[in-house]
Amino acid sequence: MSILSQLLSSPLLLTLAAVLFLVSCITTLDKRIAQGKKSGTLPADQPDLPKWVLALHFLDWGLLITLLVLNWRVGLLVWAVLLVLKVLPVLETIGNILMRPARRAS
Repeated sequence: MSILSQLLSSPLLLTLAAVLFLVSCITTLDKRIAQGKKSGTLPADQPDLPKWVLALHFLDWGLLITLLVLNWRVGLLVWAVLLVLKVLPVLETIGNILMRPARRAS
């Protein structure tokens, strides 16, 4: 049984992977905003994300550890895909789209 078929055949693993993807998008955007402000590429008056995003950083690690405990092969596959998407600006772009309403409200 291949790793991808294990992921697709288990609703729990698929749900955890989807939630981890969405949470990683938001946390990656938060990290990039902090890095941009620190390095000076973003203006200091750029609005931050809401404070509840800090809880998502812990949820991000918790979901990844849960995936690794439930099925280490699927967990490593999801981690590798997220790592590639994090290096490319894909997660940051999707996080920007997801958090656009929350940033306007601040």
